[in-house]
Amino acid sequence: MQPPLLPIAVLAIIAWAAAFGAIMLARRSRISQQAASGSSWAEQPPAIVALLCSERGDVPECAVTATFLDLIARGLLQREVDASGHVRIGPAGGDLSAMKPYERQVLDHVAARASLGGGTVLEEVPRLESSEHATRWMKDFSETVIADAQSLGLVEDRASLRLCFFLWFGLAAAPALLATAAIGFFFAVFGFIVLAPMVTMLRRQRPTEAGSQLISMYRALAARQENGAANASGPVDRKRAYAAALGAGGPEHSPLAHRDADLVWSNMSGQWREVRIIDGPGLFHGTDPVTALYTIPGALAFFGAWTALLYGFTAHPERGSIPAIVLAVGWLVYAFGNFFVWRFVYRGLYDLRARTFGVEGQVIYLDVRDEDPGKTYHVAIDDGRSGKAIRHQIGRDLFAQLRYGDRLRLEVTPTLGCIRSTRIVPAPSV
Repeated sequence: MQPPLLPIAVLAIIAWAAAFGAIMLARRSRISQQAASGSSWAEQPPAIVALLCSERGDVPECAVTATFLDLIARGLLQREVDASGHVRIGPAGGDLSAMKPYERQVLDHVAARASLGGGTVLEEVPRLESSEHATRWMKDFSETVIADAQSLGLVEDRASLRLCFFLWFGLAAAPALLATAAIGFFFAVFGFIVLAPMVTMLRRQRPTEAGSQLISMYRALAARQENGAANASGPVDRKRAYAAALGAGGPEHSPLAHRDADLVWSNMSGQWREVRIIDGPGLFHGTDPVTALYTIPGALAFFGAWTALLYGFTAHPERGSIPAIVLAVGWLVYAFGNFFVWRFVYRGLYDLRARTFGVEGQVIYLDVRDEDPGKTYHVAIDDGRSGKAIRHQIGRDLFAQLRYGDRLRLEVTPTLGCIRSTRIVPAPSV
C-alpha cells in the first residue's frame, strides 16, 4: 500500500520553509558593537556606505544621490546658481584616474547631458530617460558598487549560488509531490512561483566583520547631519554626501532618478525650457492607414443593419411602441457614429496615397507603458517651434537605441499621424 502523497508533500514544504528560515537567521546582517580603530568617515566611498547600511542588503537609490553630492564636494562636478536662480551643474575637470567605476558612471551621465547645454545643465535635466533605462542604469551601478565592496572585504553574499540551487531544487520537489496529490498541478505551480523569489533574498549582501564595524560610525555621522538641518540648496560638503548615503541631508529623490512627468526639459531651441508632453490629437492618432480598409466591410454591415432597424421603427412606430425621444437619440447616435467612422476611413484612405512629412527634433521623452496585450514604447521629440510635443508610439528596437538628447527624424502621415519610418540623425555641427 502506497503512503498518501498529500501529507508527505505538506511535510516537505514545512521542512523547506524551516531550512530557509534557519539559513536566513544564520546569515542575517549583524552590526558589530566594536568600532573599527583608526577609521575615518571619508575612507570609503558614499555608495559603499549606502550598501553597508542598507537593511535590505542591496544598493539603494540614495547611493546614487550620495555619489552625485560627493562628486560635487570633491570638485569633480561644478554646481552654481545662475542669474535666473536655476542651479546648473557640469563636469569640472580635474584628476579622474582615481575614480571608482560607479563614480565615473554618474560623472559620465551628467557630462553627456551637460554637453547638450554647452558645458552645464540645469540640475533637473540629468534625470534618466525612462523606467526601463533607469532600471538598467541602476543595475550596472549596483553591480560595480557590490564588486568594489566585496573586493575591499566589506560585504559578502548571504548564501552561495550552490546553496541557492539546492533550495530551488528542494522547493521544486515539494510542489511536484503536491501536483501528484489531490491539490492538482495548477496550485502546485502557483505555489512554486510564489515561493521561488524568496530564495533570491539570499543573494543579497551582508556586511562582513570589517564592514559591520563601520556602520555605527556612519549612522552617527548621518544623525549629526540630520540634526544640523543642512540646507539642501546650500554648499555641498562631503559630510552631507555621506549623510545622504543613509537617506539624511539629501534630496527626497535621486537627481538621476527616472522622471515620470508630462513636463520635461529641452534645449532644442538653444535655451533650456520646459515642454509639455501631450497625446496626439484625435482618437485614431497614430493608427496605421491600412486599418481603414479592414474597417469598411464591418462598418457597412453594422450601419446597414442599424439603418434598417431605425428606419423600420421610425416608419412604423406601432411595431415596437418606442417613444419618439428614444428614436431621436438613436438617430443622433447613428449620425455621430457614421461621422466618426467614415471620417476615419476617409483619412486612412487619404494617408495611403498621400506623401509623408518629416518631423525632426531632439528626443526629450522616452517611456514604457504596460498595456494590454503587452508593453508599449513611446517617444516625444521637440522641434523647437512649440511648447508642446506629441507622444508617439515606436518599436522596442528603436526605443532601446534612443537616449535623451538624440536627434530623431520621423516620417509621419498627414492626417492620422502614423509613423512610416524613423531615422536617428547626427547632431548639427556647431
